[in-house]
Amino acid sequence: AEEEEETSPELNLYKVYDFALTAPLDEIRFILDTARLNKAAAEQAFKGNYGHSLGKMLRGTYEHKVMGDSVFSHILSYTSAACDARMAGAMIPVMSNSGSGNQGISATLPVVVFAEENGKTEEELIRALMLSHLTVIYIKQSLGRLSALCGCVVAATGSSCGITWLM
Repeated sequence: AEEEEETSPELNLYKVYDFALTAPLDEIRFILDTARLNKAAAEQAFKGNYGHSLGKMLRGTYEHKVMGDSVFSHILSYTSAACDARMAGAMIPVMSNSGSGNQGISATLPVVVFAEENGKTEEELIRALMLSHLTVIYIKQSLGRLSALCGCVVAATGSSCGITWLM
């Protein structure tokens, strides 16, 4: 294991950023599967009653008066709806990140919703999603196997990087 660590290339955030922005699109287009699967999970959750139905509730008329009808409230509703369905045991596939479905959802849907609501191109979405997911993986590998830090905090950091790049 020590030998492996010594010979593995050093990963840093600059390399993650550079790869996400310069990799050939054909090689990273697969990341759109995360958008398709995780968004479909949220949309299915809006139709049913899964878990606490937080995502569905946030889309309601009453809640728009409290939370507003903005990209921020839409990010919250989509992300929480997909997590509601997943945690309630719905037979809906989601794309994970670092072995966690909720982290995959949290690294994906905020970026997707922001990109869609701001008229971003498919290429911009692909690169922002790649930046988000690779940032999460980079942070997770830096934390080690056991951490007191909740994984969704890490996923939110990744999606924040993707959204910030889209701005």
